[in-house]
Amino acid sequence: MLRLPRLHVPGGCYHVILRGNHREAIFGSDQDRIELNKFVAEALTRYQARLHVFCWMTNHLRYGC
Repeated sequence: MLRLPRLHVPGGCYHVILRGNHREAIFGSDQDRIELNKFVAEALTRYQARLHVFCWMTNHLRYGC
């Protein structure tokens, strides 16, 4: 069964999770984490978004407002 489309509420607060398949690592090196930080910082600036909390783990990451 397909998931219904997520609602987007302007100014809303979202909890985002990204996990590796079968609990595999999603970062191959420390440089991967540095690159992710750059991408996130650029997106926050470009879209004037706010990030209140984040946690980059070996096999998953979470962030939200």
